[in-house]
Amino acid sequence: MPPQTKKKPTAIKKKDPATLPITWVAKRVVAFVVGVENYREKTGGLPSVPYARDDAGAFAELLGKIYPAPSLRIEVMLDRDATHASLKYALLETIRGLQPEDLFIFYYAGHGYHCAGGNRITLWDTHAHHISDTTLLLRDILLDPLAKSSCEHALAFIDACASGFEDVIGSRDVFSSMDKRELEEFLSSARYSALFLSCEPGQKSYSSPTLHHGIWTHFLIEALSGVADDAITSSDHVTDTSLRDYLARAIPQFITQHTQIRDTQNPIAMINATNSFAIRTVPEEQAGVGPEGDFSTIAPKIQREYLERTEHNWVKSLPSFNKKIHFEPDNHGQGARAFILGLLEPKVDDEIQALYEKTKAQFGLRRRDVRTTSGGGQASLDTPYFRFTIESQQNSEDPSGFLLVRRLELRTSAPQHIAQMDKLFGPMFESTVVQFDHVAVDFEALVEFFEDMADDYGGDVKDEEQKDRVTFTNTDGISICVDFDSHCLTVSWRGWQSVGDILEVMSGFRFGPSGPSHLLCG
Repeated sequence: MPPQTKKKPTAIKKKDPATLPITWVAKRVVAFVVGVENYREKTGGLPSVPYARDDAGAFAELLGKIYPAPSLRIEVMLDRDATHASLKYALLETIRGLQPEDLFIFYYAGHGYHCAGGNRITLWDTHAHHISDTTLLLRDILLDPLAKSSCEHALAFIDACASGFEDVIGSRDVFSSMDKRELEEFLSSARYSALFLSCEPGQKSYSSPTLHHGIWTHFLIEALSGVADDAITSSDHVTDTSLRDYLARAIPQFITQHTQIRDTQNPIAMINATNSFAIRTVPEEQAGVGPEGDFSTIAPKIQREYLERTEHNWVKSLPSFNKKIHFEPDNHGQGARAFILGLLEPKVDDEIQALYEKTKAQFGLRRRDVRTTSGGGQASLDTPYFRFTIESQQNSEDPSGFLLVRRLELRTSAPQHIAQMDKLFGPMFESTVVQFDHVAVDFEALVEFFEDMADDYGGDVKDEEQKDRVTFTNTDGISICVDFDSHCLTVSWRGWQSVGDILEVMSGFRFGPSGPSHLLCG
């Protein structure tokens, strides 16, 4: 069973039509995402912007989840792709093609500042000694073009400040913070528009090595993902005003409580709308994960999720093992491994072929819809609905044993397809593996985190420092093991489970900023 979740009180869920935000469904979402972390000029150039690439990449990934294809058209420019010429041309062409029913979204992470002529953003080929010629005015590439376009709905998010320029130029009267008055012109460029800035003029926008993101962007993504309850209204919307108010609280609080930064960073938002505007609707199940299932602070970004089952057995148990001529391996050399994989090859080939035939029948697919590979004890099967792989290994602890690791990644979570997968695979899987790009807490902090979970909700904690892993087992017998070496979190339960049962269990957990486990592969 999934962990018990805390639902919002019924009284809070009542929706008063008079106070509901304006909701509008765009025919098309056109997004432009830019992240400039490194600059071409190393000598006399600009200092790098920590995590700007990760910020832009995570924001783009989030848009793909909120606005799935084909409604989303997105352009992402990172570092060397974001040159003065390429960005200007692409952005102007994009805005020129906007229609009244489009929603336009602009995101920028990098150095931004104000000097003679107006607010500017830097590019990969910006040079500190030729600022005017190698930067772009927001008025020229964003504000004025939007005002002249047919676009009626626009959002802009800018995570930038002028910090670091004084280290290169040493002239704060020339290179200063962005001018708020000019940015307010953005509000007249569309019928509904909102501009969110990471800090007030005169302040710096900070990043966090713990979050591996800019602090403001991290909380922006959490809010838009629907995992920050304080950013969600009683009608299950993230609105312009709820986002503004959440960021205004969360960023100063994080800086005060979790960093050594002495300066202040106060986000601001400038909004032009006749009523509160719903940026997105949060699915009810996404807002329903309780604190006992919330592991989003352990690692901020999910790279991959899959169901897994590992079969352990002895080489001599294989039908292809001939006791008259074969000997059990007694070492872990290359020859022993090749011998074991050779013995496993017919078993794996037969299994993937049988699954191929069943898949075509179960889903009504043709040969062109299913791609298989097999050989050397390894195999894979790809369909529009899932990816299944088999990996053969020699047992690292016993040379006479082998492992068969079966993994399933889902391409869809539609109920009818899950039911078909349950018929296809049955109760096969014993765990879910969630891979992260990094673990955001250290070993001691993770142990304390799990100990707090055990104190608050029951369960047991096992810390194995020599193996660099920590395991928490809740009162339902579900184990959550974090392995620092592999950057993996593994959720395990007693016995084998079907795909549908696993999704039910995983819906009670939250990993990363994207809400409950989605178990979808690319």
